[in-house]
Amino acid sequence: MKNKKILGIPAALFIVGLLVVGGATAALVDYLSNTTETSVEVKSPIDLQQSLEYQPADWTYDTLEIGTTYAGDNTQFYLREEVLSDSDVTSTLKIIIENDQGVDGCDEISLLNYKGVSGSSVDADITGLCNYESGNDRLVFEPSSTTMDKGVREYEITVGFTENAKGNYTATAQHVPQ
Repeated sequence: MKNKKILGIPAALFIVGLLVVGGATAALVDYLSNTTETSVEVKSPIDLQQSLEYQPADWTYDTLEIGTTYAGDNTQFYLREEVLSDSDVTSTLKIIIENDQGVDGCDEISLLNYKGVSGSSVDADITGLCNYESGNDRLVFEPSSTTMDKGVREYEITVGFTENAKGNYTATAQHVPQ
């Protein structure tokens, strides 16, 4: 039987040579590169706090208990927002108002105004932006989106209730991305 040759080398020797070269290459791969792993915690770029009085020492993340007010009257509190990100943040401040006795419609709120007292010159009456979500039994206010740079802004929030308003109202505020 005649020995076959590949590139002038006997076939059996050529195959053994390929296996040796392939094994050496495979063994080198483990030593040419190690594996690395990276981990990062990503946090919200905007921090919201609130207070009954405009005194920076009183800012809280807790539920703000305003107490009692009467139908037909206004009440106020303060909201502090801090953009922590080095990049500009575009968002909409979404305000949701609920009542433990249910909400009949936007006509329960006579005024929802936020006015910049530090870091912002905004003075916006957003009462007309009310959207009654009957399926969720809540009122949603969403002013137009805004782009904010790093820094602190503080607002005086005034909420007015109409004569037909009654019950325990809860308002939540949150920036939502655009």
